[in-house]
Amino acid sequence: MKYIEKQISWFLIFFFTSMITLLTLSYYFQWGDEPLDSTVFLIILSLLALCLLLFFKMQTIVDKDCIKIFFGIGLICKKINIKNIKHLEPVRNKWFYGWGIRMLKNGWLYNIKGLKAVELKFNDRKSVIRIGTKNPEKIISAIELCIETIKRKQKNKIIY
Repeated sequence: MKYIEKQISWFLIFFFTSMITLLTLSYYFQWGDEPLDSTVFLIILSLLALCLLLFFKMQTIVDKDCIKIFFGIGLICKKINIKNIKHLEPVRNKWFYGWGIRMLKNGWLYNIKGLKAVELKFNDRKSVIRIGTKNPEKIISAIELCIETIKRKQKNKIIY
């Protein structure tokens, strides 16, 4: 079974496109006492456009043996091996955890919007990973199905 969830952050799209528009207008009309230099304008414009491309959406894919998390156009990604998952549960993030890739006191958070998440605990480490989602129950059931499939395959290998 393969589960795919795409989340688009309309807030970030609106924010970055507004900033790009304001920056372009201020450069074009030379607003202010000290107008932007063309080099500074291009650097700031490039950084804003890069941030927009890197973080406008998050895609979570639960495949037969791993969980993949992609941000934006896919340059930033995280791969999690399902075999190492010990426990998973739905959680609610605190509002100040924010969006993006965040370091928590006990692990990492990958989130693009909202407060719902799935927390993964592992056999081989104490840190956790939280994956932001709009449907925690669906992701949990997809991961549990993959875990059961992996355990069945391992059991069959031991028998033969």
